[in-house]
Amino acid sequence: MIGTGNTPKKVLELIRIAKENHKTFPCCFQDNKGYFPLDPQPDTDEICHLPRLILKHSAFNEPAFFWVPAGALYDGWVIGIGAMNEGTFSTAATKMTSNEIDSVLKAHSAWLLGNDGTRANLSGANLSGANLSGANLREANLLGADLSGAKLTAANLFRANLTGTNLSDANLLKANLTGANMAKAYLWKAKLAGANLTEADLTGADLRRADLRRADLFNANLTGADLVKANLTGANLREAKLNGADLTGADLTGANLKQADLLGTDLSGAINCLI
Repeated sequence: MIGTGNTPKKVLELIRIAKENHKTFPCCFQDNKGYFPLDPQPDTDEICHLPRLILKHSAFNEPAFFWVPAGALYDGWVIGIGAMNEGTFSTAATKMTSNEIDSVLKAHSAWLLGNDGTRANLSGANLSGANLSGANLREANLLGADLSGAKLTAANLFRANLTGTNLSDANLLKANLTGANMAKAYLWKAKLAGANLTEADLTGADLRRADLRRADLFNANLTGADLVKANLTGANLREAKLNGADLTGADLTGANLKQADLLGTDLSGAINCLI
């Protein structure tokens, strides 16, 4: 157990803010070395450094990861929030092999066709760097999965559950994310150029420096999303909900913001913002 004396002061400050704002206490945080849980005692700020962990939350009965909404991020540190009531921590799965992934995709394809297949349940799975280009993951469960650096070019993720999923630096060029649940997903530097995000739920998602050029975000929910320095050149944000979102320094050249909800949106330093 590492005491507060060894814990970065900036992280402890975020923990304090998180407690006040969410009426609960942090369960885990993330840096570039992986996920770590916090001591489950609400009055303790000590951090227990264990192998990579994913939170299993009793409310979902499956691995889940909770990200703090935009504004509670600092220098790559991300604090996860979730009530610990009867919650437990479980070690993250070993990185899936290509054969294992192919098996899941085959069963999922059969399920989609109404045959004797099984819906893909990849919640909490380690798919970092996986090649899923063109994969059909329509309505798949990827809650809390690690897809950092994964190749998902032209993948079908229609109405997929990507809540709290780590998609940092993932390649989602021209992917179909229509109606996908991406609340609190981590999409730092994700490549989403030309992606279809129509009616996607991106509430509280981290889209800092994401490439969203020509992406279709019609009627998408970006409430509280962090879009600092995101590239939204030519993006369709018509009727999108951007209330409380942070677009500081974002490039909005040629973006369509007609009828978008911009209540409380921070557009400080946004490039070519024409509203």
